[in-house]
Formats: sequence, structure tokens, C-alpha cells
Amino acid sequence: MENRIKIIAQRISELRCIIGKSVEEMAAIIGITPEAYIEFESGGTDFSFTFLYKCAKIFNVDINDLMT
Repeated sequence: MENRIKIIAQRISELRCIIGKSVEEMAAIIGITPEAYIEFESGGTDFSFTFLYKCAKIFNVDINDLMT
């Protein structure tokens, strides 16, 4: 499970870079602190559905695309 979290976190990080958003911008849009966002993106914390949903919406992808 932990490996899968790291893979999803890497995908989120890559998509964030592709759209040109900073950690701070993503955190503000999602409504969390930059520190909490970094924890998610580093794979240090398991994702909530809300976090994944908001990321998918920002990246304009289906939530399943983030997870698979």
C-alpha cells in the first residue's frame, strides 16, 4: 500500500509541475497548508478522497487517472 501511495504522490507532483503551479498555490486552492500539501505530495500521508478529487479537478483529469 505504501508503494502505491508513493506512486500516486509522484504522479500528483509531476502533474503539478506540468501545469506550472507551486506547492503554495496548490495548497491554497485545495484549502490546506503548504506543509500538509508537501506531506501528501511526498507520499508521507495517505490521501483523503477530497484531496484527490480537488487535485483531479485542478489538473483537469479523471480521479481514476490519478490512481492508476
